[in-house]
This record gives sequence, structure tokens and C-alpha cells, in this order.
Amino acid sequence: MRRCLAMLLFFCAVLVEARTTCAIFAKYPNKYFVESGSYRGDGIQMALDAGFKNIYSIELGLNFYKNCCVRFASRPKVKLFLGSSAEMMPVVLKNIDAPATFWLDGHYSGANTAKADTNTPILAELEAIRKHPIKTHTILIDDVRLFGTIEFDFIELQEIIQKILEINPKYQITYEDGYISNDVLVAYAPIQ
Repeated sequence: MRRCLAMLLFFCAVLVEARTTCAIFAKYPNKYFVESGSYRGDGIQMALDAGFKNIYSIELGLNFYKNCCVRFASRPKVKLFLGSSAEMMPVVLKNIDAPATFWLDGHYSGANTAKADTNTPILAELEAIRKHPIKTHTILIDDVRLFGTIEFDFIELQEIIQKILEINPKYQITYEDGYISNDVLVAYAPIQ
């Protein structure tokens, strides 16, 4: 009985997070949606459901990448990239000629997820965005609760905020609910 209740709570949390994420994506529309960590493709589908027309997603795990290729084969505006987002983000950014909404969620999560040299490529992803000429992208970072833990290489949230402000010192930082309350960092440039 206890096991069934735990599984029910887990699936309810996943369903709530999925609905919440789609709503978050819809709040921050741009010409492009760029995701690190395709996993099973649910983020891609939510970006499509939120109205994004041009979607780029990077996945390190070969099996997840192949599954997403099959799942989105009929969607020519969904471009999938195999490799580390630390290495592939600059490649993807060459295609970006207008502000993008970034969903940075490409970290190692145990089990069968892929791992590169680090548990999270977040600093390298933000550095690639910093080098891009457009400084008004919207940046969404999932799993804020994991900063300061081994899963995020003990990188502290303040270090991430500082890196974001190096991209654009006028960025506004706020949070959205994800898996838990305030679990998604949002950095956006104020409208001038």
C-alpha cells in the first residue's frame, strides 16, 4: 500500500510539473526554443504545444537522441543534436539570429541518463550564450533546488546568477514553479 501511494504521488508530481513547464514556456515566447537535455522529448513536445516553431534540442545519450529522432521525424522545425551541450551549444547558436528561449536542463540525473566530463554543463552553456551577439535571450534553468549539490557539481546559485549578469547586466531574475516551488530560474531582458 505504501509503495502504491508513493508511486501515485510521483506520477502526480510529474504530471503537475509537465503542465507547469508548458505554461512556463508559453509565458516566454521567442522565435527560437533551445533545450539542453532532450531526454524523452517531453520538453520538445511542450515547446511545440506552447507555440514555438523553431526548436533545437541537444542530447548526450545516444538512445534518448535516437528515440527523439523517431518521435519528431515528422516535425522539420525540430532540430536534434547529439553530443554534450557544452560542445554543441556554440554549434546551435550559429543558427540563432533572433532572441531565443533557452531551457537548460542537460544535467546528469543518474540511472540511464548520460554524463560527460561534469554532472552539469550549465557554466559552459551560459558561457556560449554570453559569447553570442544577441543579449536579450530568455534563459530558463530547471532544477534550482539542485544547486550546491553534487548533482550540479556543487555550483552555487549565486555563481549562476553572476554568470547570467555577465551576459546582460540588465537581466531580471525571477523564479517559476517546477518540480517544487521556485524550481525554475528565469532570466529575461526587460522590454525597453
